[in-house]
Amino acid sequence: MLSLLNKKYMRILLSENEVAICILNGVLDTNLLNQLRIPVATEEKNIQFEIISKKINELFQSEKIKPNNYEWILGLEHVRYLVIPWHNKLATQEFRDSITNNLFVQKYRDEISRYEVSFSKLNFGHPLIAAFVSKELIQGITSINILNKSKNVKITPLLIPIWNKLEKTLRQEHSFLYVWDGNRALKIENKYGQIASIELEPFNHIASENHSRKDNMLVRHFPNLKPTTPHKHSSSLNDPLYALVSCGAY
Repeated sequence: MLSLLNKKYMRILLSENEVAICILNGVLDTNLLNQLRIPVATEEKNIQFEIISKKINELFQSEKIKPNNYEWILGLEHVRYLVIPWHNKLATQEFRDSITNNLFVQKYRDEISRYEVSFSKLNFGHPLIAAFVSKELIQGITSINILNKSKNVKITPLLIPIWNKLEKTLRQEHSFLYVWDGNRALKIENKYGQIASIELEPFNHIASENHSRKDNMLVRHFPNLKPTTPHKHSSSLNDPLYALVSCGAY
């Protein structure tokens, strides 16, 4: 049991033009062991999956990580979100799929058939959260998993591990949470641990430093705009990509 709690694993954040990789261990007390980042996009914004696959394979060998002990985190560039208002028919799949399709087309002007869709757990009286990832991206990631003989590898939108990390605090307040990745920010209205709205916005780091409240509500940022927590990998404190991918280590 102790070995499972201290197992070494890899977490990979696929951001807009690059990948950040962190090597961690521990479950209850997570430690950051190593980190690196690599550019992976062409000028046409095409992701070079062969570069990622090669680096992952090298890390399996050098870090002595088992092929199943890694997970993918998808940055803001790669996930679209919808907040579906509560309705007592949402428990019915036909109704849920119909309203999801209508809202997705209305907001994104795109074909929902191009995306894999996942939903949050349905809680009575609360909105349902839907996340959309392109099937092309899923196929690219799956091809890497197959090449590395990896099975049951998690692919998780960035919002999930961050929300899980902050949930205890968010349950105590009505606030805005800004999750920022590069020049984008996901603005989430939090109502005591429940997501009320999600919007993707341009992100201005300097302007945001001066705003701790918005519409008279507390504003939180992840990563922190001015992190102060000491860490043995001090360079990671100034690098938001590492903060995003290794959020469980802080």
